Amino acid sequence: MQHETMGDLPGHVFPGLALLAWALVWCLAVARRGGPAVLQPWSVAPDTTLAADAAAAAPWESWAKIVVPLLEMTGELRWVTWPMTEASATIYAHILMDVAFILSGVTDLLTARRRIAPHSDRIALALAFLVAGLLFGAHGQHGAVANAAHGAFAMLLTAAGVLIVVEHARPAPLIRWLRVYAVALAGAWFIHTGWMLYVAGYDREGAALVPRAYLALAVYAVALAVALLVALTLARGRRGAPPSADAW
Repeated sequence: MQHETMGDLPGHVFPGLALLAWALVWCLAVARRGGPAVLQPWSVAPDTTLAADAAAAAPWESWAKIVVPLLEMTGELRWVTWPMTEASATIYAHILMDVAFILSGVTDLLTARRRIAPHSDRIALALAFLVAGLLFGAHGQHGAVANAAHGAFAMLLTAAGVLIVVEHARPAPLIRWLRVYAVALAGAWFIHTGWMLYVAGYDREGAALVPRAYLALAVYAVALAVALLVALTLARGRRGAPPSADAW
């Protein structure tokens, strides 16, 4: 089948690593700044500091959202066919996702220069994740295992987009950390998806393997939750916060 000749391990590992790195950048930026987001990370009370945040933690992040997708798009070009086929439609979907994140980076720069309305950068970032979630949800053409894996990836990307919108309306620490967690889990899971499809030798049509895929996702979910909890505990310790239950 044609779809079996499209996609590869680097096409899953590198985007997965990029998402993990992105979540880490957000995590370090908030942890370094401190405040309620570190001392009371599970609070649902609005935080004025988070409310004032730009979508990008640093100017270079905006440029990364432009450069990295452009590089990813060049890798997709080897799979492009015209006229479009049912299989290559997924490649065009990948390219559209890249365009959405590029537009997010451009919007960051325009918002920072006050060329467009304030907070447009947040809306553009949310839209980029929602577009990616929508297109991965309709990825198709891969078989039972890959469809389940890409469906879970789509849900995580969609969750990140929704959380960005929710955080815009209510900039609470809990919402910020849930967003960081969702993006980190999406990155880890996409790397594992590449391993399942191109290294493990799984039968992509084997529906009996789908529960194993979801089990792996649950393992990553628990592991990253523990990692985030440890990171927040260390950050609170550096800020000299007492280990009281009220602070959490």
